[in-house]
Amino acid sequence: MIDDVITELTAIVGVRAACAAVGRPRASHYRRHRASPAPLRPPPPEPRPQARALTLAKRQQVLVLLHEERFVDLSPGEVHAILLDEGRYLRSESTMYRLLRTGTGPRGFRVGRSVRYWRTEVALWLEEQSRSPRDEL
Repeated sequence: MIDDVITELTAIVGVRAACAAVGRPRASHYRRHRASPAPLRPPPPEPRPQARALTLAKRQQVLVLLHEERFVDLSPGEVHAILLDEGRYLRSESTMYRLLRTGTGPRGFRVGRSVRYWRTEVALWLEEQSRSPRDEL
């Protein structure tokens, strides 16, 4: 109905004044009466790997360190503090937590507030990691 009114008024006052008279934006009018198909949106870009992401070898280095005998009962925050006291900086505390959270290490279980690991699980995981190709993720 509004299109009919705009069409009638366009012959007399033009599209700009006709659209203003009925309260429709000109862009909406032109979009609705477009002769060509709607423009295609470009496809979303392919996800690229983060340039600063840790390599698989570096991830394994952190995980092996976190599963060492002396660190088994400690949180990543405590491990990070001990390593800093020894003069070693491997990765940030949040990176250690993130690597443990992603499930890339051996399966653990909770005892109270700490996470524990079966030695056999750690040994199997280390053996599996040594057999897998050392590709970067």
